[in-house]
Amino acid sequence: MIALAILLSAGCDQKSSGLSNSVDAPGLGLEPAAQMCGDAGLVVPTSSEDRAHVVINEVFAGSLTDDDEDWIEILNAGGKGVLIGGWRIEDRFTSGMVKPSPEQFVFPAATFICPGALLVVTRDRSCDDAPMTFDFGVGSTDRIILMDSKEREVDDVRWEELPDGLAFARVADGVFERIESTQGQPNRGGDCPCCSECIVLGTCLEQEGSCVATTDLKCKTSLACRQLGLCKRVADRCEAATAEDCKLSSVCLEKGRCALGDGACVLGNDTDCSHSTLCDHEGRCFADRGRGTCVAGSEDDCRKSEDCVKTEADATGELVVTRKNRCTLDLDVASDEIPRCVATSCVDATVCKDDRNCCALVDGKCVAP
Repeated sequence: MIALAILLSAGCDQKSSGLSNSVDAPGLGLEPAAQMCGDAGLVVPTSSEDRAHVVINEVFAGSLTDDDEDWIEILNAGGKGVLIGGWRIEDRFTSGMVKPSPEQFVFPAATFICPGALLVVTRDRSCDDAPMTFDFGVGSTDRIILMDSKEREVDDVRWEELPDGLAFARVADGVFERIESTQGQPNRGGDCPCCSECIVLGTCLEQEGSCVATTDLKCKTSLACRQLGLCKRVADRCEAATAEDCKLSSVCLEKGRCALGDGACVLGNDTDCSHSTLCDHEGRCFADRGRGTCVAGSEDDCRKSEDCVKTEADATGELVVTRKNRCTLDLDVASDEIPRCVATSCVDATVCKDDRNCCALVDGKCVAP
């Protein structure tokens, strides 16, 4: 495994960069990130399915007897490179007590992880401006949360009374154990050919060159259960077996896929769509079973959506208004397209800033050329 974090600058020395097992990459920070991940390519994670493969893999709370610093290791267990710029790691506890406000580390904008890679960020008291270091302490009893740039929880790991000198590591069955530090390496050495598949899909045993599911527990503890409702072992894989698993999954909340159908979570009813983030963000509040997705169905839903006008408080508490102007229902779509909310004017659109002439209306969206 390798760890690739592409940054536009580095502070202090090589150790401070927080890169573990980095590879020699010509033009580091200048080459397109997708090329650096080879044929696998790169995605900007926008859904639970995209984010499901990025997990907290191992944490180390330092040692009382050595000079080892605290560190946190992130794994991309998927098949695509993932951009995580703007994501953050939050530390919620200190000495077993909840902190009044979480301490955090924010990944620089140019950061990405290639498929199968491990990215290590470290605590370094000697350099405040190194890009891949944090300034809070990881405790023997603590909780670390990985959040994406849209304030959505990606992973959550907590532990108690971690012995000095040991790491808290994700193992093949999705359960954490106290082990000797394996920073930048698979947590079970070279005898775990299905590690990534086990964590993500619950398929933990290698049989004839394929990774297969062996128990309900491994399916239940996989990310596919939490994200997609695939919580039950059926033959050699994990599938959705109950409507309850679907309703508790992220794909229900985000895409309205809350019903059980043929081993997977599928589109539910209008109520499921109206409670989904597709409704809140894009005005897609109606279930279209023919297309298998939530679609826009009323002008009122378009006007209420965040793609029309969004008002939120910034870090100082001041209200900020973002206007995308996609407030009009467009039903004039081809049979293979989705009814959606579109902009018909770019006046006052946020992307225009102070110069309204800079905006262009392209395919129902206001864009700045």
